[in-house]
Amino acid sequence: MQGSQKLHEIRGGDAIVAKDAHGTELHGCTDVVAPHLGVLWVWETGTGTRRLLNAADFDFDILPRAADATPLRL
Repeated sequence: MQGSQKLHEIRGGDAIVAKDAHGTELHGCTDVVAPHLGVLWVWETGTGTRRLLNAADFDFDILPRAADATPLRL
């Protein structure tokens, strides 16, 4: 998985899609990103659950947002 490399591009408030090796997708808004630990906290869309993701287990897509948009918060 390439998540560890992409983790340095993700910022708090980014809308992301995290995909695991089985193709399962988790959609959410990042809360805290810790590239030095290889993890990030995500507020899961739909459930509002805060999830800790190990970047080694996921590929991440950062969803685009308008330049003037404020960070997402669920």
